[in-house]
Amino acid sequence: MPVKVIIPAFFRHLTSDESEILFSVPPGGLNLKHLFEELEKLHPGLQSGVFGRDGKPKRFAGLFVNSKPYQSLQGIYTCLVDNDVVELTSAVVQE
Repeated sequence: MPVKVIIPAFFRHLTSDESEILFSVPPGGLNLKHLFEELEKLHPGLQSGVFGRDGKPKRFAGLFVNSKPYQSLQGIYTCLVDNDVVELTSAVVQE
């Protein structure tokens, strides 16, 4: 199974209301920075909507890989493998 990216309701306007995006790992491998660059091509505005210019999630956003928190896309070269789950979270409460 490919890498699964879970999108919370707060960010779904950036993904045409998709709650999950499956992304196949290419033969050369895949890291978080590359994943979000590819997702940005599919869903323009997603990366800039979630991350600041410094590559860190904006103050209302969170990034987890297999339940482990990540603080930045910069310098992240950990290879993602099939079945990994990348989850975006939102600290914004919607009423």
